[in-house]
Amino acid sequence: MFPLCCDDSLKRHAPHEKVNSDTETFVLPGLPDDNIKFSKRQLPFWYTAKADLEHLQDNRQEAESKTYGVIVNSFYDLEPAYAKYFKDEVGKKLWLAGPVCLFNKENEQKTERGEKNSVDGGTVLNWLNSKEPKDMLEYGGDEKNNEGGEGRGGKKLPDGFEERMMKSGKGLIVRSWAPQLLILEHQAIGGFMTHCGWNSAIEGIGAGVPMITWPITAEHFFIESLVTDVLKTGIRVGNEEWMWLFWEPKVTVTRDKVEEAVKWLMGGGGGGDEAEKMRMRAKEFGEKAKKAVDYGGSSHADVIALINDLKSRQSA
Repeated sequence: MFPLCCDDSLKRHAPHEKVNSDTETFVLPGLPDDNIKFSKRQLPFWYTAKADLEHLQDNRQEAESKTYGVIVNSFYDLEPAYAKYFKDEVGKKLWLAGPVCLFNKENEQKTERGEKNSVDGGTVLNWLNSKEPKDMLEYGGDEKNNEGGEGRGGKKLPDGFEERMMKSGKGLIVRSWAPQLLILEHQAIGGFMTHCGWNSAIEGIGAGVPMITWPITAEHFFIESLVTDVLKTGIRVGNEEWMWLFWEPKVTVTRDKVEEAVKWLMGGGGGGDEAEKMRMRAKEFGEKAKKAVDYGGSSHADVIALINDLKSRQSA
């Protein structure tokens, strides 16, 4: 709900058009919380490149005006004030039917969520079972590859890194898709560094795991604000610049920022009591998420209400 409400505030009030620079922060007016701030650098380019995208915005608004209602992969106890804002200010019917990921009860279902995994769930679970809860080790860092490297940015893992990890068992390298649901729900997991895509964020919330937020594109910066400013279940890694996936990549977060955020969250870098409170809040939201999808929960009730609503429209 939160990104939809941020979008509504930006369209209604255009606070980003009243600042003097791309780095100056502004508050989003009208929202339930008065501490929701962004800079123009953190906004998707469709808010700042109006002339180039005006026809797309017009088409979108026309489609939205004809929309009967909205189904969202969220739950009322997560963002009740923003569900109310959407109903009152946007004036559309609303059904919160999530977290959808929690409808997967069996390990096989959780493993197969999304694309085909590049590693089987059993291998991941066996490795995680060998670890202590909230274990913290730095497994390796980037190094320059003078011959062009592998992947984006011309960097690669240090020579022999993968072989050392396989031999020692300290690390597990997963290429491509991973069974994220299984990983997040494991007792050894003490935190989740996420790009703030909603699928990943709601899976982390449903698993009751605190997060380190590293937004990149789309509505990621809005979701970062939900996690860090509203729910207070995460800490920023420090990226301040929105990027489109098709743009030339560049470094916006260095390893020292990652190290600082990880140490803070895991209790080894000044987080202390606040980090523990964050962990407890995350756990509480995880418990509320499970109640929402159980029989009689708010999301269960909304799904039934949606079905009944559609039936009544069909018969009418």
